[in-house]
Amino acid sequence: MKKYLLGVAAIAMAISLSAFTAPKKTRVKNSKGSWDLWWYKIKPGYGTGSFFHNTMVEFITISPYMPEYICPTFPWSYKCTIGFDPSEVDETTNDLRPGYREPEAIGEMRPTI
Repeated sequence: MKKYLLGVAAIAMAISLSAFTAPKKTRVKNSKGSWDLWWYKIKPGYGTGSFFHNTMVEFITISPYMPEYICPTFPWSYKCTIGFDPSEVDETTNDLRPGYREPEAIGEMRPTI
């Protein structure tokens, strides 16, 4: 009986400890085969669009992971962060190339309020 009680206690402890672990970050691969994307925050009023240009976004970072907590307010429904392939970006200035560009990945959502 003691053996079963210890087994149940070990399972309960494992489940409770797993609740405090951070979720695994997902990597996004771009068309060049690299994992890095250029991430931008979408300015207010443009989060429902599918294509973007420089006046609609501001550069955040270059990363293989989606940046977190850029727009941390609830509730979410509009795009807040988007990632672009290096071919869509002028890598010296971090600006999008001229014209409207389609993002490679959509990250966090912007609050509706």
